Amino acid sequence: MPKKNSIDRNFDVVLPEGTYHVDVEEETSIDISSMNDELEKQPGKYAEFGMLYVLARGHFADAKRLKEVTYAELDAKIRQEARDAGTKITENAINQEIVMRVEYDEACTEFTDAETQMNRLKHMCIALDQRREMLLALNANIRKEMEGI
Repeated sequence: MPKKNSIDRNFDVVLPEGTYHVDVEEETSIDISSMNDELEKQPGKYAEFGMLYVLARGHFADAKRLKEVTYAELDAKIRQEARDAGTKITENAINQEIVMRVEYDEACTEFTDAETQMNRLKHMCIALDQRREMLLALNANIRKEMEGI
């Protein structure tokens, strides 16, 4: 996955269902010389990215749940370890120990990656909405020009 702050026009969406390559420019550009084709492709493009967005939202929800469960399991484990050792431990110390554990770090990374993918696909759908509006406006202008000839 690219750096989290990357603004790349190409990216891969990695979901449990598979990996999907996205070329933003290719998916959102409009070839004015073949408007009929562009108009025909628009619903399919929107449906494809809408479905990917739904899958990404599900993956995000799963990652969020995993992060929360991992936190709770580590909390219980650390408390039990302290009880077994006969030591007292503060809430702050428990929280610090949790965030330093590899399991929690991995769950946080998965959560952040899932959120990034979900947001990229959300904005891809917004871009396709804008593409649709542009197609309709361009098509209306072309019709007006043809009627004026």
